[in-house]
Amino acid sequence: MKKLEPREKALVGITALVMVFALYQYGYRNFRAKRLAFDAQAATIQSQISTQTALLTQAHADRAPSSVGTTTMQLQNYIQENSEFTKLIEELTKNAESKDVSVLRLAASSTERIEGFVKTQYTLDLKAPYLSLGRLLEKLETSPLMIEIVSLNMSRTGTDLREVVLSMKLNNFVARQ
Repeated sequence: MKKLEPREKALVGITALVMVFALYQYGYRNFRAKRLAFDAQAATIQSQISTQTALLTQAHADRAPSSVGTTTMQLQNYIQENSEFTKLIEELTKNAESKDVSVLRLAASSTERIEGFVKTQYTLDLKAPYLSLGRLLEKLETSPLMIEIVSLNMSRTGTDLREVVLSMKLNNFVARQ
């Protein structure tokens, strides 16, 4: 076997060095970039899981019995038995002069007795164009029922006012019998 000359030894060394550099450049760095992307995606998924868990916990809390000891089912039955309130909600959604008002949620959250009245708090979520919601609120104000609007939140789902989500808390007062 023949000995390598110094020039050949230098070429072998340079070739080995280029191969190591190429492995680093295209192997390890690609692997590391993919690993960082994977870690970022895992963090995003973990964040989404945390958000969904919080929403689920909140939804579970919304279904819990109220502080005055009345269960949600009893309050829902109260809504059905209170025909005037039920008629009002039906009339509001039917006669909003456009058929695009939809009730997303109607839920009773608490009830209490106050000086000859039963006060029941409702959460009402609606989805409709802005003008339809305005007419609906006007009907609510002019209804013969004793209703107090506790809070009112509006948000649009698009860039214009064609679709608006309205969430409001109402107190309905009914004379005790």
